[in-house]
Amino acid sequence: MGLTISAIELKRINEPLKQAFKTSLQTVTERESLIIKVVSDEGLEGFGECIAFSTPWYTEETVTSCRFVIEHVLVPLLLDKTLENPSQVDEVFKAVKGNRMAKAAVETAVWDLFAKNVGCRSGKCSAVRMHRCRQGSLLQRMKRKSAMG
Repeated sequence: MGLTISAIELKRINEPLKQAFKTSLQTVTERESLIIKVVSDEGLEGFGECIAFSTPWYTEETVTSCRFVIEHVLVPLLLDKTLENPSQVDEVFKAVKGNRMAKAAVETAVWDLFAKNVGCRSGKCSAVRMHRCRQGSLLQRMKRKSAMG
C-alpha cells in the first residue's frame, strides 16, 4: 500500500537578498522561487522548492517556465497516482524531456512526503530511513515480513 497523490499546489515567493549579486545579464537583488506542496490522500504534506532563476542566465529554465511545466505537464502525470516509493517519480516523468529543475522540485516534495510517512520530520531523516523510503514504506515491509511467518 503506497501513497496516493491527491493534490499538488504551487506558491510563488519573492524574497530580497541580503546582498545583491551581478551577472552578465543583470544585477539580482531579489530571489524568486516556487514552493511545491504535494498532498497525499491521507492528508500528509511534502514540500519542495524550484530553484530556477527569474531569467535564463544560469540555465534555460526559469521560474515562469518551470511553473508552466509543473502545472500543465508534471501535475497531470502525477495526480491521483499511487506510489509505492518516491523513486517511482523518475519513471513517471521519463516521458518529459529536459526540465530538470521543474522535475526535481516536484520529486523533492514527494521524497519529503514519503519521509514524513515513515516518521521523519523537519529534515532530520537518517540515511537508513531514506533507504527504507526507496524500498517502500516501513509499514509495507513489516506486513510482508509478518505474512512470511
